[in-house]
Amino acid sequence: MAAFSSENAYLSVNPAFANAVNGVLRWVIPAVLIFIVGRCAYSLLRGKNQELLGYLKFPNDTYVPLRHWENLLGRSRSADV
Repeated sequence: MAAFSSENAYLSVNPAFANAVNGVLRWVIPAVLIFIVGRCAYSLLRGKNQELLGYLKFPNDTYVPLRHWENLLGRSRSADV
């Protein structure tokens, strides 16, 4: 709590700095949130098999591409790998 009280004391002594920080954060935080939501929506709307997230390596040096955020491993027809 001591760190927060010293920061609050600094901001109360320097109201111009506090207003500048508040003004910057008022625009930066929503911009970052819009970017994150936009990136997630773009990735979801592109299609099921468009984005390559990584590879699964087997002992015989074969690689299987992983293209979903969640992958199901198994022998079922619904399994991804």
